[in-house]
Amino acid sequence: MNLSDLEGTWIGTSELWVDPFGDETQSSDCTMTVTTDSVTYTWAYEGTPQEGVISLADSGSSFHDTWHQKEEVATEPVPNVASIATMRYRYAEEWGWVISICHRSPTDELVVQMTNIAPWGEETTLFARRAGATFATAMAPRNFMTRKTIRGIGRILPAIPSTMA
Repeated sequence: MNLSDLEGTWIGTSELWVDPFGDETQSSDCTMTVTTDSVTYTWAYEGTPQEGVISLADSGSSFHDTWHQKEEVATEPVPNVASIATMRYRYAEEWGWVISICHRSPTDELVVQMTNIAPWGEETTLFARRAGATFATAMAPRNFMTRKTIRGIGRILPAIPSTMA
């Protein structure tokens, strides 16, 4: 499976956990638009629109998000993983991100998961964007960091009338 197999616009709901224990969420509508070499997504934080782009090219990959990574950064591939693409990068010298793009074929869900890596090595799923035909539940450890989930309710295919699942 690759991105070209998933081209189109996917819609869902975004949930952002910002409290220290991961019990309170902020929800918003979201979209993910897939092309052969990128995933562009929209969501909102406290009513303010946000967007991000994950670009994949033969020459390399990059990422940016208006909420938590405003400047585009180059990412490096993570080999030997079961995903369409997984990449990583470091920020603030000791912190890092791992970003994975996956497709859950049994439920036709597109999943973009972002995991923050603390300097002491702890990995915490902060952002998991899900869009597809059914709702899904995100699972991540409870700790002081934020995490985000976008849950899907339907996929819009080019030149095909959309139907909501």
